[in-house]
Amino acid sequence: MVTTVEVRPLLTATGFLTRKYLFADATPENGDESVPLPVWAFYIYHPGKKIQALWDLGIAKDSSKISPSIQEAMAAVMKPTITQDAAEILTSNGISPADINYLLISHPHVDHIGDPSKFPNAMMILGKGTQAYCRPAWPISPDSGFVEENFPDGRVRELEDADYATSVGPWPKAHDLFDDGSVLLIDAPGHLPGHQVALVRTERGRLLLGGDSCHHCAHLTSFQKGGNMSYVMHLDEDDARLNLERIDRFLKKEEDVKLCLAHVGEHNEGFEKIYGNA
Repeated sequence: MVTTVEVRPLLTATGFLTRKYLFADATPENGDESVPLPVWAFYIYHPGKKIQALWDLGIAKDSSKISPSIQEAMAAVMKPTITQDAAEILTSNGISPADINYLLISHPHVDHIGDPSKFPNAMMILGKGTQAYCRPAWPISPDSGFVEENFPDGRVRELEDADYATSVGPWPKAHDLFDDGSVLLIDAPGHLPGHQVALVRTERGRLLLGGDSCHHCAHLTSFQKGGNMSYVMHLDEDDARLNLERIDRFLKKEEDVKLCLAHVGEHNEGFEKIYGNA
């Protein structure tokens, strides 16, 4: 029997990036033009095991959860608007944040790690190499863009080599979260060390939750050498390009898969289920 999960989108914030952060061919004339930037998170429910998880959290409303250096940068560049954060969206749809079991974090940038304290019973799962890169964080490291409090003691699990016991298409390292193939956490560094994507199986198709593999729909066709994608927001350009090549190959081969990136596209109105392309 094939096990599936339910997935629902959460539009946790809206903001902007300028073209110079997105496109290598931005010019002085158009480089400061604003491009809309949604901030998506995703609720995952495993009906068989009664497990509830979130893929990313969006941005924290509480400024104490954001380091001073990042607060300044966000005000100048992204200028986010948060009507309801992830916890408030869940609450307004009858789901208690205290009942969330897992926080599956693609990577710990401010617009993904949100405010974990609002989910007091959830285990945070990070990709291998995440904490070595971003900790010690603020305030221990005053200039850090990450916050120590967002890695709650006793509630953080970072995947290790032994956890990556399977593979997915072109990706050699994947972790079967529920041991039934319904949610696979895939090692996909490039944007940051430890960046991960997830392949999630629903009733009508699969979703590839892509995190920050890229930041604009045009990047899916312009990541090749000579293309106009900018890698200024990716720590390792070669790994970021390799991950996009893998996504491209996978989507072309697997017709039932829909890509859901953190800052790209639109999903169903409200808190409705989303499915793959089948």
